[in-house]
Amino acid sequence: MKLVFFGSNGRLSTRPLEALAQTHQLLAVVEGRFIAPAPRLRSWLSGRPQAGNLARFSRHYGARHLTVEADLNGLPQLLEELRPEALCLANFPFRLPAWAFAERPALNLHPSLLPRYRGIYPWLWQFYHQEPEGGFTVHLLDEGLDTGPILAQRAFPIPFGVTASALFDQVLDLGAQLLAECLDGPFQAQPQQGEASRAPLVYPHQRLIDWQSWPVERVYHFLRGASLWHDELSQAPGFRWLATGWSDQPAPPGRKGRDREGFYVGCQGGRVRLQPQARPRELAGLGLAAAASIALLQGLWP
Repeated sequence: MKLVFFGSNGRLSTRPLEALAQTHQLLAVVEGRFIAPAPRLRSWLSGRPQAGNLARFSRHYGARHLTVEADLNGLPQLLEELRPEALCLANFPFRLPAWAFAERPALNLHPSLLPRYRGIYPWLWQFYHQEPEGGFTVHLLDEGLDTGPILAQRAFPIPFGVTASALFDQVLDLGAQLLAECLDGPFQAQPQQGEASRAPLVYPHQRLIDWQSWPVERVYHFLRGASLWHDELSQAPGFRWLATGWSDQPAPPGRKGRDREGFYVGCQGGRVRLQPQARPRELAGLGLAAAASIALLQGLWP
């Protein structure tokens, strides 16, 4: 089948792209350029050895490459020229207007079990709500936000304390193969049923943890799982904090500190152990600020 693929740089798009290209003719790759408030996520996704980028994958498969922003400039001309039989989306940051899929099916791979967690940050909010199970959904596009009829779903467990990067490693192939299977068909689309929920954008400096009510186990699980999208603890530019463990040793909730075992943050019922990790790309551009950040971590924190 002749198709146009929509995505963004990183493995959430390139893994499905690779799966589709094995059995279908890739005419073009449309890359969505979204200025999101999650530079660590973008850096991690594009910096992993397996990730690559969509421009490079396009060249590898001999496909056209188009970069678009929210106005989708150039897309009408591309679709009119290529006349694809289908559109496939995986981690594409913009909504396609109805004219884009009026003459052809458009399949989207969404990283949650719809209708739950519709929106841009489904994994972050699943960690926030301590969901024991996640999944992938392949659905047809309609004019709503992740509201189209479902072709297939696959579930997977979300282990306590798992990092998002480790979970990606475990389940990305599951989602990629699901999208490829749905394109090969036949699948009968079913309307979404059940209670819907949202997974909205989270902005820098937005605070999600309720230090006075969340038990230490919940704080630990959220800090581990959501760190690619959200950081409530960083004070020093060029660094992030990785939650490495937790204990029932008391400490004032929300108060950061340092003892003989290292850094920690206090919670209800205990404390979460923290380890600083450098962000080399950010440090390289900080100059003197990088030295100040290191000094802060070594002796002045919190």
